[in-house]
Amino acid sequence: MLLDGHHPALQTVAARAARSAGVPVLLDAGRWKPHLAELVRCCDVVAASGDFRLGADPTARADGVGPGLRAVGVARVAVTHGAGPVEWWEDDRSGTVPVPAVDAVDTLGAGDAFHGALAWALASGAGFVGALAEAARVASLRVSVAGPRAWLATLGTDEVAAGRGQGPGPVEVTARDDLVARARALVELSRADGRRRVLGIAGPPGAGKSTLAAQVAEALRGEAVVVGQDGFHLAQRELDRLGRADRKGAPDTFDGAGFVALLERLVRQAPGDAPVLAPEFRREIEEPVAGAVAVAATVPLVVTEGNYLLLDDGPWARVRALLDEAWFLAPDDAARVEGLVARHVRHGRSPEAARAWVERSDEANAVVVRPGAARADVVVRLADW
Repeated sequence: MLLDGHHPALQTVAARAARSAGVPVLLDAGRWKPHLAELVRCCDVVAASGDFRLGADPTARADGVGPGLRAVGVARVAVTHGAGPVEWWEDDRSGTVPVPAVDAVDTLGAGDAFHGALAWALASGAGFVGALAEAARVASLRVSVAGPRAWLATLGTDEVAAGRGQGPGPVEVTARDDLVARARALVELSRADGRRRVLGIAGPPGAGKSTLAAQVAEALRGEAVVVGQDGFHLAQRELDRLGRADRKGAPDTFDGAGFVALLERLVRQAPGDAPVLAPEFRREIEEPVAGAVAVAATVPLVVTEGNYLLLDDGPWARVRALLDEAWFLAPDDAARVEGLVARHVRHGRSPEAARAWVERSDEANAVVVRPGAARADVVVRLADW
């Protein structure tokens, strides 16, 4: 049941009746009003604005809202801050959910869109963090379209329903914690509806894709498995046969169709299915190794990373539709290039040969990869890259 705090006597009775019947109650609290003191105690979820203060105390700390409402028995609390991250508290956990960055052209009804979407997501079985992420996405769609109802048309496509490539453009994220929160929201959505989610991390060579993928998987503590595109490098013998060894790393030096086929298997994998075995690229031998990564059917999130996940050409063009969310890493190019040179030196090239390879091969591939940023949900510019 979604309440808005108006007609307090009636809503308090309704909230108590709903809870007695086992129906969760969500309150759109907005700002503090005196009659909310009784009503909030009858609610399972309270979503308040950043101006909310318990008891309307102007000296109260903003960060006391969540703990204060939890102390009076509210199980889950969210505080919105317009375009800023949504704060949340649940049990002994707290955190933030990023809000997609859009060009706001009409903010009328943004709060209604947020609270309606939050109620729908919770009623559909989503976890609290996942429901907040969905609500933030819907509210961002609302403010990006002028008029009270025209934005609703953006919710009607299969692409939007699947959460793939929706919305007015990529969000920019600069903090790892926000990225982990987004990945955790995908896990919660998967736990709620039983459908595996796939997160893709793309970017130019040396952007830190594999490092970030590993960090996200580690933070999720066993609820994510990393499957890299690099496992589909053609073997050195095949590159030699095709005359492509001097371009190793270019799009046609991978088995792109094989990578797509594996992603399709991972998307379809259901509880009770046998593990899916994926290849892995081993830099110490500069070769892919088959069957090196086992993905159990119970894993809610697969994180895949590689240069060409967002390339709109050849077999790679089929990847984007298989990703529930796509991130594009965009570090400082000068630092990225120096990191690439150092990597090649570590793996046996002389400094001169390493730099020549980067400038001739890796940077040519970076030019091919860069337009893919427009197809991402998130552009990542980490301050501590």
